[in-house]
Amino acid sequence: MNRTLTDTQRAVLMKIRNLEGYKSAEAYLYSRPLTGKLDLPDTGQFFVAPKTASPGRSTT
Repeated sequence: MNRTLTDTQRAVLMKIRNLEGYKSAEAYLYSRPLTGKLDLPDTGQFFVAPKTASPGRSTT
C-alpha cells in the first residue's frame, strides 16, 4: 500500500500516527505494559533432547 501513496498522503499518515517520542515497554501482559526488571523462570524444562532410537527400530 505504501507504494501507492503520494508523498502528501504519506506525510499526513505519519503525522496522524502520532508516534513521535513513543517508546515501547520491554514486555506486555494482556496488552498492559510491564515495568521494571522482569524475573522470568528458567524455561529449560520445556526443552529436552530427543530419545535415541533402539537398535533395529526406525525413527520415521
